[in-house]
Amino acid sequence: MATWVDVFSLSVTTIVFVGTILAVIYSARKLTSTVAATKESLKNRGISLSDSGVSIKTDKRLDMEHYVDATQRGMIKVLDAASFGKQDAIERTSSRESRGGSSSEGDVHAKPASTASGIAMRKSQSK
Repeated sequence: MATWVDVFSLSVTTIVFVGTILAVIYSARKLTSTVAATKESLKNRGISLSDSGVSIKTDKRLDMEHYVDATQRGMIKVLDAASFGKQDAIERTSSRESRGGSSSEGDVHAKPASTASGIAMRKSQSK
């Protein structure tokens, strides 16, 4: 016959297992509701998430000319930020090396007087 210790042990073990299962179910539901609320919030801001991917709703309608202009602006910004191949930086580096000194990194990254945007503007005006 089972003693009261056996019944108590079975009760505690059952309660622990059932509690663990209920905690997992509660956590899964809470996570699901949080994800649903986040999706709804993003949808209100114009971002739609689905199994097939992400779609973003915009108010703008870009044609090919606007797309090309934006791409060119980005390229000009990249060219302006780049320091390699600019004549002033090359001259400064070569003049220091000819005097026996070493060039510092600050000299190489100095912005020259003529920028890529100025060159692009001159090219576009000459057309």
